[in-house]
Parts: sequence; structure tokens; C-alpha cells
Amino acid sequence: MTHATSAGITRPRAARRGATLVELTVAILILSVGVLALAGSTGAAARTSDEAYRLELAAVAARSRLENLAALACDSTAAPAASGAQDGAALQERWTVTGTGRRKSIRVAVTVRGRAVAREIVLGRTVACRP
Repeated sequence: MTHATSAGITRPRAARRGATLVELTVAILILSVGVLALAGSTGAAARTSDEAYRLELAAVAARSRLENLAALACDSTAAPAASGAQDGAALQERWTVTGTGRRKSIRVAVTVRGRAVAREIVLGRTVACRP
């Protein structure tokens, strides 16, 4: 397709230089949508990373409490309480030690408070005590 100029010389449409105002507007609109989508996904990734960090803290706290209780469960002089709880700013721990004689069952639950919901990590273990 050709395009007539004011001097009467015709040039092919593809030979024109530059872009029209409509083309620039569409390009800016597409770029804006892409930038906004990238910004939204960055925020979501940060929230997910924060939640994963909190869950990791809860898992470490639960494992630590479980190991401490397991180490003391069979020691008659330092036996832990049958149940207990500890509240912190971000974590809430609850534990129970049940059983008599040679077998003790330990259950530890750690709840982590997130922005929207609270999640719970539960660990359990049975300890065989030596006579």
C-alpha cells in the first residue's frame, strides 16, 4: 500500500518513520499493565516468604521443645510437668507428656500467628524409658 505526501510523491506505508499516537498509547498501556502485574506478584512473594519464615520458626520451636521433653521424660528427678503451655509474641506452645512406666508419649503443638490465619505445627514422639 502506498501513501501520498504533500509533494505528490508516493512512498510505501512501511517506509514511514515513527509511530502514531495510538500506537504509543497502546504500547504504554501494555507496559503499565505489565509493571503493575510485576509489582503485585512481588508483594505476594514477600507475604509468602514471611509466612514460610514464621512456619520455620514454629517447626524449630516444636522440635526443640520435643527434644527437651524427650530428654527429661524418663528422668524421675527432673521429669517435666504432664502438660504445659508458653505464650510468646508470635508463637504459642502447648505440650503434654503421658504414659507410665517404661513408655512416655510426648505431644507438642506450636501455633504461629500470621497476618490472616494461625497455623499449627504438631509433633509427637514415644520414648522408651530404661528401668
